[in-house]
Amino acid sequence: MGDHWHRASADRLCLQVAETLVTTDKEGALVPGLAERWSVSEDGLTWTFKLRDNAVFHDLVDGVDAS
Repeated sequence: MGDHWHRASADRLCLQVAETLVTTDKEGALVPGLAERWSVSEDGLTWTFKLRDNAVFHDLVDGVDAS
């Protein structure tokens, strides 16, 4: 199998173990994931995300608090 298949499989695995800031609905529109809302600057260069209050991050070390 080619590199494309392996990359697609890796991407699918990543999405199964990690939650993204946003995802898409059936029509392809962005919908909330870890981010409950977001805004984009007028020039489109800066995206600001408001994370869900219950979002938890870790770097595989017990007791890490991202706040």
